[in-house]
Amino acid sequence: MTRQSASISRISRFTRTTPITRQLAHLATTVAVVSAACALFGTDVHAQQVSDPYVTAGYASFEGYSGGLYVGGGLKLGSLNSLFKLNLPGDLNVEGRYASASTSSYGVTSKATSFEGVAVASHPFTPQFSVSAYAGIGSLKADATASYAGYTASVSASTTELIGGVGVQYEVIPRLKLEARLGLLGYGSTTTFGAQYRF
Repeated sequence: MTRQSASISRISRFTRTTPITRQLAHLATTVAVVSAACALFGTDVHAQQVSDPYVTAGYASFEGYSGGLYVGGGLKLGSLNSLFKLNLPGDLNVEGRYASASTSSYGVTSKATSFEGVAVASHPFTPQFSVSAYAGIGSLKADATASYAGYTASVSASTTELIGGVGVQYEVIPRLKLEARLGLLGYGSTTTFGAQYRF
């Protein structure tokens, strides 16, 4: 039962979030910072033409979970220069993702699923290679079921947090890119490898 307890305790790590008031304060701070940035740089998102829809899918791994998959899609809001007057090449996209990963060993079956909504800023170094950074809101739910000597126990936990990370992209052919991301903020270490196709 030692390994079972360890697996279940891993689930409980996802509930170690700040109180709801602190989360709301963080969200309010984020909104205030974004609003200030928009005012400072003269951003008018509504004036931008949303374009270049895309879909993305691939492999996802949460902290302690492997072998999962993710699917998602997004839209281009505009260039960084037109949105923020940064005189910097690159684009700003909005994106939604669903990911699921699971593991099973020593009578314990664990599963984690997440829904994420983020803004993704990308900066090209070459026509094919670019780097990106993303930030937004993520919701994660984790479940574990343990069976031992005819007894079964289940535990479930969920959390909603501010998330963020970095990534890289490589364009294989026009409209098709390979991409990888590493989560740095939010629920544990999240790694994804996949492909993105723009219509």
